Amino acid sequence: AQALRLRGDFKKAEHILSSIESLPLHADVAVDLGLIHSNFRALSKIRFPPHCQDLPDLRADLDKGRDWFQKSKEAAGLDDGKGAYCLAILEAAASKPDQALPFAERAEAYFASRPKHFERGGLLARARLVLGWSLALELESNRIGKAIDCIRYAVKNLKTEGEYLIEDAIRHLSSMAPDGTADLVMDLQNLLRQQGLKCDGLVDAGAQKDALYTSKNLRKLILERAMTSGRSRQERYCDASNLLEVAEAIDDEGLACDALDVMQGIATQNPDSKECEDFLSLLENDNNVSTGWSGEELVNARISLLMHKGNCAKAATLLEGLAHQELSKDTPWAMEEVQNILEEIQRLGVEDMPSPKLLHRIRAFAQTKGEDLSSKQNLASSVSGTILFLGGNETQKKYVDVIKANIKKDYPSVSLEFRFLGWGSNWGRHLQNLELDFQKADAFVLMRFMRTMCGRQLRRKASDLNIPWIACTGSGKDSLERSIRRAIATLPEKKPAPLKEKEAGC
Repeated sequence: AQALRLRGDFKKAEHILSSIESLPLHADVAVDLGLIHSNFRALSKIRFPPHCQDLPDLRADLDKGRDWFQKSKEAAGLDDGKGAYCLAILEAAASKPDQALPFAERAEAYFASRPKHFERGGLLARARLVLGWSLALELESNRIGKAIDCIRYAVKNLKTEGEYLIEDAIRHLSSMAPDGTADLVMDLQNLLRQQGLKCDGLVDAGAQKDALYTSKNLRKLILERAMTSGRSRQERYCDASNLLEVAEAIDDEGLACDALDVMQGIATQNPDSKECEDFLSLLENDNNVSTGWSGEELVNARISLLMHKGNCAKAATLLEGLAHQELSKDTPWAMEEVQNILEEIQRLGVEDMPSPKLLHRIRAFAQTKGEDLSSKQNLASSVSGTILFLGGNETQKKYVDVIKANIKKDYPSVSLEFRFLGWGSNWGRHLQNLELDFQKADAFVLMRFMRTMCGRQLRRKASDLNIPWIACTGSGKDSLERSIRRAIATLPEKKPAPLKEKEAGC
């Protein structure tokens, strides 16, 4: 009868088995009759379909053999495993975790006692899949470890079979044990990736908003995913946005900065996208991002993004605000900073900008300080050292030769090095590659309009190395050169060589 069943000749197999009905019913015979009525050749042929929409078909098939599976359970008593297995999958296909749980427990225990036999065909793995799913959905908090172990084993052996049950289980587990769920998801991610399989659904299931507030591991998992370039910008932006919301709520500056960096990169590279509009709106309210960015960092991020979008009028207005701030600071280099900002505003070509009000204030400030707006700072040419200019792109690269020539003429002992970082997301790698340049530099010039977190890391690096740094507010040639000359002012003068004994008149 079993041979006929395995061959698919269900009618003859049933005829043979029915002929021994007068004998006491054996559990295996009952299971065989249940499989025949359900049109399955073997236990291993009962598999979860690729899509959860097809579960009703699996349920309908197994339901035809339900009575026989029940009889098998009654005949076998505590030793029942096969009938319980069929009933566990039947109840799982019907989305009834409470009814699937006792059957899954019985099947898993029976199969686990004979692993060499029931590991074949994925029987033990499916029993554990249903058990892990049932325990998670029934919120068996004292058996979370068992649920996690069952799911891990199932994915290792079944790969993506029944992934909707796994995602369902992970969603529920994340509310009870977010850190344990994060570890599980990372394990499953690695398992599936090694086999070239996608696993975004598992991460989505684990990354429930409530769990993100409590689990550092889950936040790390979502951040890594947000930084993965292979996903769509909408998906990455959504991940980063969720993380930013959580970071603001739990006051996690590092997480907020990482999330903002991802969002800034997406917005900068796609200035006409909805994500760019959303990010600009977000930056307009300091309270949305205050855990990560504030002050001039925030303003500079808005200005650079508006420039990328071509919204010159709004960018010019914000630049005017920066100019007023510089004048209010009344620092020794205020006029120089304002000149840089003025050039940037003029470069944008907005009508009636810079405003008469700003120009009037600048003239009054210059008269008070006795400064000539067109004057160029001149220092003793005896200074020496290396200035490292960081930031900018192909536009600034065009000015290098002229600026180097001008500086060489006035300061022959000063060396200029330019490193153009652009706006790419790989700025971290750039900084690692510049480690030798950092060690040789005597002063930095940092363009303000770069990736915000890149600028922050560079300022921190300068502080760690005890190297002075100067901010370059503008992006034109004159602004770059003025900032470099200001950086030169921080260099020490070259000491004259000691006189020889005769020269000293001794």
